[in-house]
Amino acid sequence: MGRAETEVSSASDHCWHIGANVAVSDVADRKIKLLCERDQRKIGADAAYAFAEIVRVLHDMASTTYFSRKKMEFLMILTNERFKIPAGTYSLIASVDVDADKQILRFFIWDILC
Repeated sequence: MGRAETEVSSASDHCWHIGANVAVSDVADRKIKLLCERDQRKIGADAAYAFAEIVRVLHDMASTTYFSRKKMEFLMILTNERFKIPAGTYSLIASVDVDADKQILRFFIWDILC
């Protein structure tokens, strides 16, 4: 499996994002791709639901060979600790982009105020 990388960049005075690249298996790619195609364009109130669904799928993978526990903890740190979000609360918009050839999951977390 590949290593996880983080990148913080400022898109504007009021909009910023954190991205993470995480290697996943072909099976995991398909699960995330389906979720991505269904949910990534949702906005407003639906964004929290879409994000929660993505996190739920990633959490399910944490105990499988597709996703190591270390990488799962890395993502949960990004979503909960870094943003000081109460457990079970997701006030963020997330988009997921899958590169099936490289088996890379690009996970972008956007501030809801963007």
